[in-house]
Amino acid sequence: MGIHYYKEMTILMFYTGLRVGEALALRWKYVDLSQEQLYVSKTLDVNTRELGDPKTPASEAYVPFPKFITEMLAQIKKESAKKIYGFNDELFVFGGLAPYHYSHYHKKFNEVFPELRIHDLRHSYAAYLINKEVDIYLVKELMRHENIKETADTYGHLYVERKHNAMSVFD
Repeated sequence: MGIHYYKEMTILMFYTGLRVGEALALRWKYVDLSQEQLYVSKTLDVNTRELGDPKTPASEAYVPFPKFITEMLAQIKKESAKKIYGFNDELFVFGGLAPYHYSHYHKKFNEVFPELRIHDLRHSYAAYLINKEVDIYLVKELMRHENIKETADTYGHLYVERKHNAMSVFD
């Protein structure tokens, strides 16, 4: 497969909070364009390239995405169906018959974003939600964290300014 959708995979991870192994393991059968969501059921071990269970039981869940992601994925699916003989829903969204190699994606990611780690996309997703005043319990659900403590410990500092802003209700 000549064309690589590295840019689109990066965009998907930023707007869903998917971990890189979850994005690499994503098959078309777990993408529901009509419901604008995907289902995380597997993760790809970036070292062994074996599919396994997600990081925690809470990681296995439906993940919603915005409308423009629906359009982006529909376009990838259409192009993949044209290019891959025998295209079906068992194929990987990013890679077709086999998932992309992490090392190649990582190299390309570093060329574009030398100062970032791939996992920073996930943190940026959470920070964006928090800055847009999404409730911390909803952030926990969207991040697919096992418990609220994990979310609060990782992102609680982003609520400091909002605590002060909340005092305006008394003014």
